[in-house]
Amino acid sequence: MIIGPPIGVLGGSFDPVHCGHLHIAKEAYNAAGLSEVRFVPLNLPAHKQSSATGTADKCAMLRAAMAPPFVLDLVEIERGGVSYTIDTLKQLRSTFPGRPLCLVLGKDAFIHLASWKDYLKLLDFCHLVVVSRAEVEAKIPDEVALIIKDIVVDESDDLHNNLSGKVFFVDAPLVEISSSSVREKLFKKQSIYGLVPDSVLDIINNKGLYRG
Repeated sequence: MIIGPPIGVLGGSFDPVHCGHLHIAKEAYNAAGLSEVRFVPLNLPAHKQSSATGTADKCAMLRAAMAPPFVLDLVEIERGGVSYTIDTLKQLRSTFPGRPLCLVLGKDAFIHLASWKDYLKLLDFCHLVVVSRAEVEAKIPDEVALIIKDIVVDESDDLHNNLSGKVFFVDAPLVEISSSSVREKLFKKQSIYGLVPDSVLDIINNKGLYRG
């Protein structure tokens, strides 16, 4: 039984969190009618190396960037070990048994979905809300297209009326910011003004993060 509106889940290394992350969360929140978006920083990445910046500093930057309806969820850090989205969704489903879960994805994450652990089981626990439709649709690999061909919905009501199992594309302008490009600019002592929230920039400057 569904007992409330969908909860958004946005995972990542957030190394550092930047305005592109907040843009994706905002577009998904508005288009899908989410109650909130939970930012879930990973503990240990499965697919790429982390920077030398510690977990405490990354979480401090995330906290500084959060304001309702965005909230910080440390479920992966508290669980420890390598972070896999499927494990997090199982845990969140246990925590919120009557709430639809919407995994919020940007285009790059969605296109590479087939490389994720147990990706075929993700939709047993959540909906997928994919931001930047036009950029995604031209590049969907066959293995992902086959999975979603009969479950793409055009109305957000379908996300509210089912606990999981649907894919919803959000038409939104693309914001081309990546954490790696932010780190590179900082390493080269270039300005990142406007790429991260001011509160995050203050922490980076005060602690001298990503300077090499």
